[in-house]
Amino acid sequence: CVKDYNAQIEIINQEYLQKSYDQYQHEIEIQKDEAEQKLIAENQQNEELIQNKRKAIKRKLSFLLIFITIIGVALYSFFGFGLPAIKFSSANQLLSKGDYASAKACFKDLGDYNNSKELIRECDYQQALYYKNHGDYQKAIDVFVKLESYKDNKQLILETKYLYAISLLKENSCEKSLILFTELN
Repeated sequence: CVKDYNAQIEIINQEYLQKSYDQYQHEIEIQKDEAEQKLIAENQQNEELIQNKRKAIKRKLSFLLIFITIIGVALYSFFGFGLPAIKFSSANQLLSKGDYASAKACFKDLGDYNNSKELIRECDYQQALYYKNHGDYQKAIDVFVKLESYKDNKQLILETKYLYAISLLKENSCEKSLILFTELN
């Protein structure tokens, strides 16, 4: 009976071992499948995260591009229109305060902006009037002559020459005074 018992145990052990081995293999396959499913799910999540990050980066870049464009337009507007307007206003203030040389320089810097070229001539005209009114007749005449036909400068040339001739007579410079008086006729 012991022989039969050992033979039976050996058969049972072989069957049991085979069954256990098969069950173990099956569990390993199930674990592999689960691991693959988990890996696939993680890959999908990672891919979704990457796509979401790309979308976020694209959105941020779009906003940045729009912001840079707005800043560029603002700077262009300021330096193209705002700054010249400020300089123009400044030059007008200098002109009204009697700082003709500085005003003229500002208007020259502005080039064709607004009526800057005309105001350059106005600076010269006002400077000539200043010279005339303060007794610097020769400088006044020189500036009026350079202005050619601006406003009433032809009349002012005659007036300034007359005043200059009178001042020369008072200083006993009769020859120069006589020359000026003959130029008036």
